[in-house]
Amino acid sequence: YKPFFQDEQFITFCENHTWKKQELITFQQFFIWCNENSIKIFFSKQFQNKCLDTMKLQHQLQHQHETPSNKLSFLQQNIYQSLKNISKNDFQNDSPSPSPSSYLVSEYLTECGYSIDMVLKYYSPKQTIENDFDSKEAQDDDEVHQNKLKKLYHIGIEVDGPRHYLEYPISSFNKPKGSTLMKHRQLKYQFDQMNSNHHHLHEYEEEKEEDRACWKFISIPYWKWRRLNPQGLESKASDQEKWLESLLENAVRTSD
Repeated sequence: YKPFFQDEQFITFCENHTWKKQELITFQQFFIWCNENSIKIFFSKQFQNKCLDTMKLQHQLQHQHETPSNKLSFLQQNIYQSLKNISKNDFQNDSPSPSPSSYLVSEYLTECGYSIDMVLKYYSPKQTIENDFDSKEAQDDDEVHQNKLKKLYHIGIEVDGPRHYLEYPISSFNKPKGSTLMKHRQLKYQFDQMNSNHHHLHEYEEEKEEDRACWKFISIPYWKWRRLNPQGLESKASDQEKWLESLLENAVRTSD
């Protein structure tokens, strides 16, 4: 038995039909699902690339007229600033740029066509080496060695506002929509694939630091974020940052 989406006539019809943009994006999500479930795709590479390019173009069209001031919602801006505060406190000395914001990117477009709200470049804590230093040169050599021991992570962060959840009274306020769950699942799959590809690189291949990064995914539900500071008080912002930092640490810990 062969499923209908592997039937030659069906594939020929699909590839010759004129589809709307959203329909081509649905095809791309279907192709990701096939890869997730190790199902062979019989569609031509040309058609697959057309669907992927359409999904990426949709993202570019949505954000082409945006400026840094209106690119993010109020909720996203709030979380973005908290992430900047965390990265500034933890990684300022490690940054190649004086600006901590260089560690944080908003509206990042992934290889599979999905956009993700933010990506944070995150270093695991240094491993401490205890040495008796006889000279400044020895200290410098040890610092270089310490830097190599750090592991770089790219944390993909989705901020799930109210539109990502089913409306009351259809469901409780914290029930995600199917499209939200699918995007989370497919982004996690994409990141796992990227990590697997990095793991299988030959040792003799020279890698840039970015190529060695381990990708992880976290989502931030709006209701959890607001529950930590329901009145939006500045004095309570530290509670939100502590919770956010624990999410980052947990994401890193699950891969070590």
